[in-house]
Amino acid sequence: MSLTRTFIVPAVVMSVAAPSATAQDNVAIPGKSPFAGQTSREGRIMPDMVVVKFKPEADVKNFLARDLATATANNLTAVPEQIGLRTFVLSLKPAFGVTATGSAEEAVSNTLEAVKAFKERPDVAAAEPVYIAEHFIVPNDALFPTQWHYMNYSTTAGPNQSRGGINLPKAWDITTGSSDVVVAVVDTGILPDEPEFKGSPNLASGATPGARGFDFITDPWMANDASTAVAGNTSSWDADPTDPGDAVPAFECGTWQYRAIPNSWHGSHVSGTVGAGKTNDGKGIAGVAWKVKVVPVRVLGRCGGTTPDIAKGILWAAGITVPGAAQNPNKADIINMSLGGAQPCTDVSATIQDAIDQATANGSIVIVAAGNDAKDAAGYFPASCKNVITVAANDQAGELVNRYSNFGSTIDVMAPGGDLGRDDNVDGAPDNIGVVSVIKGGYESYNGTSMAAPHVAGAVALLLAKRPDVRNLQGFDRFKAVEKMLKASAIPRTQTQCSSKPCGAGMLDIEALLKAPQ
Repeated sequence: MSLTRTFIVPAVVMSVAAPSATAQDNVAIPGKSPFAGQTSREGRIMPDMVVVKFKPEADVKNFLARDLATATANNLTAVPEQIGLRTFVLSLKPAFGVTATGSAEEAVSNTLEAVKAFKERPDVAAAEPVYIAEHFIVPNDALFPTQWHYMNYSTTAGPNQSRGGINLPKAWDITTGSSDVVVAVVDTGILPDEPEFKGSPNLASGATPGARGFDFITDPWMANDASTAVAGNTSSWDADPTDPGDAVPAFECGTWQYRAIPNSWHGSHVSGTVGAGKTNDGKGIAGVAWKVKVVPVRVLGRCGGTTPDIAKGILWAAGITVPGAAQNPNKADIINMSLGGAQPCTDVSATIQDAIDQATANGSIVIVAAGNDAKDAAGYFPASCKNVITVAANDQAGELVNRYSNFGSTIDVMAPGGDLGRDDNVDGAPDNIGVVSVIKGGYESYNGTSMAAPHVAGAVALLLAKRPDVRNLQGFDRFKAVEKMLKASAIPRTQTQCSSKPCGAGMLDIEALLKAPQ
């Protein structure tokens, strides 16, 4: 039987993040994994944390003030944060902590009790656990140096041609982009000192706090960031989005994770595809957009990221004020999220859906990965959220990657995600044909819907650079126009090419997108 507890809403505390320190690989940070005892990947939650959204008519101020005394009386340590106008994420931990003295199952059970208690209040519109999202990637050590995924689409072999290509060389004849278009990559952060990125005019820079991006990971252990090692610093937020690494030993993210997880450098890989590096310089890789401004927003660390942290990253990227963070001086036209969790978006409506709606209303187009479990994307967030462009993955043959890509009615388009397990030459060994981009120490070939989404983000960046008639649209009108144009310009796929599964309007065609009517 789980511990019986009284759940209340403590007062809101606003704090400014401490100055950042230089990030290092896998810095020794005090604390432990909050997930080590959880037995399932699906439905992972942050113990003892609840998101509560109050109804418009609720007297939130008086409610919080009244229950502050109750919080003190019940010996609760409160670390709440306000996400939106009437939405709060609340830490509800006893003095010694259930997670420290009880089992993981007890902590989860008590958290769900809190959610239930808040749902039953007449002044509460929604209550939900703090779910954990992760990046969508299937890593492999093999490096495949050819960027087949950019080639001009063709069903026959030829120079600069590929059955899985997106007509990017033809599109580059029309535009290579604009530095006025901003893409925020909400992910694991960036490796700014990699040769591809160092000195790149396409990567946000500057001395002003927030000019280079932001790190919104709240939990110090998950952040794995040197800034949290500063004495007296209780917040791991900082204005440095540098990726310190996310490697963990086996079982650290839960008993289901029986293998050690290496550093992914996921945000750098995604950013490289969008165009954060130096394209057309005779070195390294090309990005989809040769000219663009990429702003890294760090929300994923060890074992993933929490829904409130991700929501704050979305809001900040869109130019919306987040208490405790410096204002984003580079409001995003496009937000790429190659991440997600195995819950439908309705389960995170008070955090992720709310943040997406606000971002879209403020003019940001949100592009998300479908997920890598070969299941219906309707069961995943943000893939099943409203007001997003959801991207499935195609391989070099221009087909849905049946081995891993999610599918279903929520998919808008497919884009190249690669397939390191496919054996087209039937030699009994994987062809290792993935998407090549930046990691620490060089370049690597990855596959996944994480790799597909930034192709679309880069494509929309080219569209906004070329088409003022689209860029001048506001809020939801801009989103609807871009979504419509992406679908209308896509290369149709047959049922066979999609393994008889819904895979959206077809495969991304950037040249056709640039010429498509609104």
